[in-house]
Amino acid sequence: MLRTIRVLTYSLWPILAIFFLMAPNRLFGHVGDTLTQTGPLPVLPNCTEMYVDISTACLAPCTSSDYYVKYCNFGDETALNASVSVSFDATFTINSASFPFTDQGNNVYLFHIGDVPAGDCGSFSININLDCGAEIGQAHCVDAQIFPQSTCTPTSPNWDGSDIGLAIECQGDSIYFTLTNTGTGDMNQPSQCIIIEDDLIVMVSGY
Repeated sequence: MLRTIRVLTYSLWPILAIFFLMAPNRLFGHVGDTLTQTGPLPVLPNCTEMYVDISTACLAPCTSSDYYVKYCNFGDETALNASVSVSFDATFTINSASFPFTDQGNNVYLFHIGDVPAGDCGSFSININLDCGAEIGQAHCVDAQIFPQSTCTPTSPNWDGSDIGLAIECQGDSIYFTLTNTGTGDMNQPSQCIIIEDDLIVMVSGY
């Protein structure tokens, strides 16, 4: 991968999934000089860093559509016996999938993706039907989680021990968000929750 960087003031940090190199001025001779650097940043050591994303192009009542699931391991160790859990709201019915799955009940399906080597990515699709009673423009809840769940990010010495989790529930034409502190300590300062719909911020709320 090639990146051309202008001489300015930069900081250096790793960004998972997209690799950038940022360098300080002292590596260059004069303002306006450029440097071409080849190669990615190293992965974080001795851990698995799992990532999952689920998306679809469009949905319409009484019509089948495909959801696409992409997963990656950004760590440097193989994730053993990995799996992806996908939950749909009650308006969906699964027809088929390109990967084996187990019905866990309550519209939750477990996809067994097996061992995922370090730096490896994969994908699969899920074909669904949307209920004929669904309204056009109605919001639908779909959630994907990947296991094992671990992180390569070092714990900051300034962390207060709080860990805020988000639960989402669809009831009729409304979506309910529940924030829960599942950590080991209280929050030492307020924070914000931002809801984005169709690339637009629709709500900003403190908690």
